[in-house]
Amino acid sequence: MDNRIQTDLRSRPLMGIGTPAVGGHLYGLRSIGEEFQMDVPVSRLRTADGKFFTIRPPDVTERDRVQEERNAFAMAANAILEEEKARVARELHDDLAQSLTALKMDTIWVRDNAAIAPEAAVAKLTNMLETLDRTIGATRRIAADLRPLLLDDLGLVPAIEWLVGNFTQRCGVACKLSVDEELELQEPYATAVFRIVQESLANVAKHAGASEVAVVIDKVPRAVMLTVRDNGCGFVTAVPRKPQSLGLMGLRERAQLLGGSIAINSALGHGTLVEMYIPLPQSGVPE
Repeated sequence: MDNRIQTDLRSRPLMGIGTPAVGGHLYGLRSIGEEFQMDVPVSRLRTADGKFFTIRPPDVTERDRVQEERNAFAMAANAILEEEKARVARELHDDLAQSLTALKMDTIWVRDNAAIAPEAAVAKLTNMLETLDRTIGATRRIAADLRPLLLDDLGLVPAIEWLVGNFTQRCGVACKLSVDEELELQEPYATAVFRIVQESLANVAKHAGASEVAVVIDKVPRAVMLTVRDNGCGFVTAVPRKPQSLGLMGLRERAQLLGGSIAINSALGHGTLVEMYIPLPQSGVPE
């Protein structure tokens, strides 16, 4: 890039001696002669000693930190996605493909032996039905991992009630849910709220060491408010997170994708509070 720069002097008129006229910007010239605006505000200042230009470079430390964090999250999330694809491929091969192969072989056997060994054919068919039941169960499990079927079949509230109940049963942690039974959200908001609750409870199970969790979902005018509070060990929010720690960053990304925001309050020995705000258009779907 050419190191020459020029300033935009077509900002508002000077307001008097010693008064800056804010609004100018620095412009750079690329090596090909193309002009571009630089993100550095410029002010003009006229004093008794003459006219000066002042430059106020912004502090981009926080912006760069957030960008680096997002880049790290994107790379890690992509790696996780590839791992998930590999897991699904293994399950399809190990569970479904092998079961279907066994069923095909048993079907051929029954075709060839039903007339000469009817009792053995009946026993074989009984085993085949058991294999079919296991195959159906494996198919439903794989599908549920990819997409919460309860969300499609029963709606958001029953799906979250199941999620909370399953969390308590699996982790032995009491979890209280407060939600309007009439709450209905269209996509992509229903899936986002479900996944946010799911990821929040997963974070509690992995890191909090809590004995109680409270989940509250409120629908306010044109928005959904979601809070998850636990009485676990807590953590220092100012300490940088480990690169492989994606839970809280994942929550932020989900909220930001829908134009929302998230606040995380925690302290050692005092548990963690996650508060999330997701705006809704009037129709409940993206505008």
